Amino acid sequence: MTNFEHTRRHFADKARCNLCDVEVEDFSNVLRTCPHTFCVWRELINVEKIHDFMTCDIKTWIWLNLTQPNTFAKEPMAWDLMFGGTCWFICLNRNAVIFTDGIEEGRRPTLEHAFEWLKNVVIIASLVSIPLRRTIEIQH
Repeated sequence: MTNFEHTRRHFADKARCNLCDVEVEDFSNVLRTCPHTFCVWRELINVEKIHDFMTCDIKTWIWLNLTQPNTFAKEPMAWDLMFGGTCWFICLNRNAVIFTDGIEEGRRPTLEHAFEWLKNVVIIASLVSIPLRRTIEIQH
């Protein structure tokens, strides 16, 4: 849950992002516009497409990334897996940083771990020719 949602539900007093201090931490900030997150996507998205990737509305952003791998990705092979896994690791890492004071650096999930794990999933899936079941039901 974002800080915007926390304040809306009266769980918190401030909607600011704990990592980048932007005024309102919403879903888009958590997954793409926070500088801590942007550095991840910069490695995975075509330079020519980064502006569109960062500015399209959030529902379109999710839908395009899950259904049209050639839209933004540098490497479109199994992009839906890479995109979903990257979003998950971003949230995992963010929660580890925010909710665990003084966590040891070696125990925090890192983006390097995410990339290695995701690359292995994609490689294994392509080597063994297992059709990955990908069901996408997004109301666009």
